[in-house]
Amino acid sequence: MSREPIPTTWKALAALLVLGAVRSAAAAPPLCPKGEVTLAGGKLRIVARHGAPPRVSSTRATFVLPVGLTIAPASEAIVVALEGDRETIATTTLPAGSLGVDGKSRRFAYRTPDSALSLTHLRGTYRLNARLGDVDLSAFDVAQPPHFVKQILKIGDDCFSAVYTCVTKSSGLACAHVGSCPMAGARVAFRAALVLSSKQACPSRFWRKATTTASS
Repeated sequence: MSREPIPTTWKALAALLVLGAVRSAAAAPPLCPKGEVTLAGGKLRIVARHGAPPRVSSTRATFVLPVGLTIAPASEAIVVALEGDRETIATTTLPAGSLGVDGKSRRFAYRTPDSALSLTHLRGTYRLNARLGDVDLSAFDVAQPPHFVKQILKIGDDCFSAVYTCVTKSSGLACAHVGSCPMAGARVAFRAALVLSSKQACPSRFWRKATTTASS
C-alpha cells in the first residue's frame, strides 16, 4: 500500500513545534519559583560614572521573615537582580560564603574595591544596603527607563522583592518604592508589610513623572 507524501505545510509546522519545544526546554528556570516576600521601602539608584560602568545603589530596604522561614546569609549564595517592566535588566551573584559575619551574627557584609553589600539584622528586621559597581547594565537604557523597576534579593532559595518607579536625572536614575509585591504559595498568608498605593509611597515629583511617562 502506497503512502501519500506529507504536505510541505505540515512539515513546516512540525519543525516549528519541535523548535519551540527545544527552546522551552533550554529556557532558564524562574529565579523565584517559591514566590517572593516583600522587600519594603528603601531607595534604588543607577548612578552614571565617568570612565566606569554605571553603579547600582540600593539603600535601606527592609524585610521581615515569615514564621518558619530561616536564612543563612553567611553560607548561602546571594543574588541581586533587576527587572524593568517584567524584563530582566541585570543579575549579579555572590557565591555562598561571600558574606562575612560579625561576632553577634547581626551584620553580614561583602566588600570589594568597587562593590559592597550588607545585611543588618536588628529587632526581627533585616536591612539591605548595596553598592554594586560590577553589574552588567548593557541591557538598560538610562535615558529611556521602564515605567517600573523590580529589585529582587535572593538568599539561598528565598526571594525578597520590591517595585520602584524611576525618573532620569543628570547623575543617572533615581527610583522610589511604590509598594510591595504579591506573594505566592504558602507565603500569601504573610502580610506584615503594608501595601501602599503609588501616590502614598512616592514623593510627588516621582508620581508626576511616572504619570507623564505612562500617558505619553
